[in-house]
Amino acid sequence: MRPTRAAVLLRRALSLLDTAPATGSAEGLRGRILITLAITEAELGDSRRGLDLLDLPAPLLAGDDPAVLHAQRCILPRRTGRGG
Repeated sequence: MRPTRAAVLLRRALSLLDTAPATGSAEGLRGRILITLAITEAELGDSRRGLDLLDLPAPLLAGDDPAVLHAQRCILPRRTGRGG
């Protein structure tokens, strides 16, 4: 795994989406990228930043994606050694 490189690429993807038309699919993609970036930030040692990032994608997600967000919110503390 290369979380530092992943964080750079994920931020670049978000930046590219800033110039894309605001469609449902673009917003959903932004939400999924934010979830992945949150996990990456936690892997890099900033679990608070990771949890904060998980607050952002909820309004962007549709279909089954909210369940993925909920699952990641539950898993992130365990992955960073803060879960019970």
